[in-house]
Amino acid sequence: MSQENVEIVKAWYDAFNREDWDAMIKDEAPGFELDLSRAVGPWRGVFGLDQSRRFAEELRETWESAWLEPHEFIEAGDLVVVPWAMHGRGA
Repeated sequence: MSQENVEIVKAWYDAFNREDWDAMIKDEAPGFELDLSRAVGPWRGVFGLDQSRRFAEELRETWESAWLEPHEFIEAGDLVVVPWAMHGRGA
């Protein structure tokens, strides 16, 4: 199950970087959480299933271009932890 979850999370990042919001959210589980509680900037907090698309759209609208660079995919039981960096160019 963990490797399957890693593949789903990789696809999430790929979809975000393509700005394909439907593909990004299609495999999010009911308990999905995007934890940005330690992030710097205006998008801090924990974003649930119903908030992840809005988060992505608002983040992307702020930048002329933006992409997420995952550094690694860490299997933690049924969870996948991903340290990542955001790259962006201002509008």
